[in-house]
Amino acid sequence: MREVNRTMPVVLIPGVLGVPLLIEYANSFLIIAFLVGVVWTYLMCVRVMEVTQQFQRTRAYLSVAMSFLFFVSIYYLVV
Repeated sequence: MREVNRTMPVVLIPGVLGVPLLIEYANSFLIIAFLVGVVWTYLMCVRVMEVTQQFQRTRAYLSVAMSFLFFVSIYYLVV
């Protein structure tokens, strides 16, 4: 749990990279930064699932992918 507490602030930092895209100010650098941020968040969330839920690696990847898919569908419905 100590490892999760240390990584949580780092997990949330890449979310800031998506803010310019939300206000429709986008260039190629920001799009690449946004994609890197999404991948980074995905990998950190997988690590958090492995530590907190004791999932195997494959199950953690699938679990996080399903939760990302759920939140993307909610975002699509709202927008």
